[in-house]
Amino acid sequence: MENQKKLLFLGGTGAMYDAVERAKRMGIYTIVVDYYPNSPAKRIADRSYLASTTDIDRVLEIARENEIDGVFTGFSDANLMPACLVADTLGLPFYATKEQINVTTNKLLFKETCRKYGIPVVPEFHLDGDLKREDLELIQYPVIVKPSDAWASKGVSICENEKELCEAVPYALKFSQNQRVIVERYMAAYPDVCMYFNLQNGVLSLSSMCERDMNQVQEGKAMQPNALFYPCRFIPLYYEQLEEKLKNMTAGLGMKDGTMFMQCFVVDGVLLPFEMGYRLCGAQEYILCAAENEIDSCQMMLNYALFGACTGWNAAEKNKPMFDHSDVILLTLMKPGKITRIDGLEALRAMPEILNIIQFYYEGDEIGKGSMGTLNQTFARIFIQGKDADRLLALIDHVQKTLKVLDENGEQMLISGYDCKKAHVLKQFD
Repeated sequence: MENQKKLLFLGGTGAMYDAVERAKRMGIYTIVVDYYPNSPAKRIADRSYLASTTDIDRVLEIARENEIDGVFTGFSDANLMPACLVADTLGLPFYATKEQINVTTNKLLFKETCRKYGIPVVPEFHLDGDLKREDLELIQYPVIVKPSDAWASKGVSICENEKELCEAVPYALKFSQNQRVIVERYMAAYPDVCMYFNLQNGVLSLSSMCERDMNQVQEGKAMQPNALFYPCRFIPLYYEQLEEKLKNMTAGLGMKDGTMFMQCFVVDGVLLPFEMGYRLCGAQEYILCAAENEIDSCQMMLNYALFGACTGWNAAEKNKPMFDHSDVILLTLMKPGKITRIDGLEALRAMPEILNIIQFYYEGDEIGKGSMGTLNQTFARIFIQGKDADRLLALIDHVQKTLKVLDENGEQMLISGYDCKKAHVLKQFD
């Protein structure tokens, strides 16, 4: 281990498990810190610590004790600022500044910045915790209420009337550090897309774009995706409407390296962003990009954490968002309960067209009611590559029939997912 590079990971989620696994394949000594005793990434890390990632003094103590060469985080906004502070204190590379993190994690600041650069955004209504009558009277329902600075769909509510809105605002404020909420038009009737990017030496390039099929069965909760379909029929709109403006925006913010994503609705042929992230996305779409275009954004970010540069590939040359295959990230959502048995997972892992399965829960784990309507109700993400749309539909159907997550009563905990009879998203390029 004398000459082995040592990398400190803030957070040990199922998504981080994949990053730690990749780092280990690169010959990196891995150290994971979070406040979960048995988080997934700790199971394979060379060393782990039980500590809050927001306890900067303790994290710095761990970093110095291990003489780390870099600090890495991704997939969650919560650990971005701690990682930035630790890296800055120790003089280690980190791709984002505190100012960039503030703009890209605060939904209100993000939308203000978009407007500054001529990028239209999802309409919103002014409302604060005081619930002033003059503000309430201007609301047009339905609306979605979100904390301005939270993540993973925490504190989000869908409101059809004023009574629901007045209950949703204090609920959202519980998850907001700056005590501000954002109230937007609820856009569920419109296509929901996400764009993913590489930034390399100041050059922005679109790596992939998906259309999200959203689960409609949880009334009053933030809808979670059943499936993310690649490639996306709206890719041409990005190049026509957003590319130059977004390049100006990232340059104006001084963003030079890293990965980022932006979520949009498509309204009457116009892309309307509503939030973004300057980090590896929890969807881990880089797994599909690596299979389609042989470029690994996760490895590029690992390289940056150690060497201060997103090396390994020329992203602008390699990226080709119009994939050659029909791909999907299938999300398996769960009802509350305790997992007593999981069937079919290993059989699915053995299929060559299933590129990866990122598992978040295991036998014995319990899923509480508070996880409903958030990303925490996802059992696993399943990455599938089909030669065409028909084959992909068949694979999705097979996965949904094969995978069983059973509770203490032997009942299926997985919520009904993507309807394979709805092939409209997949048939777009055939």
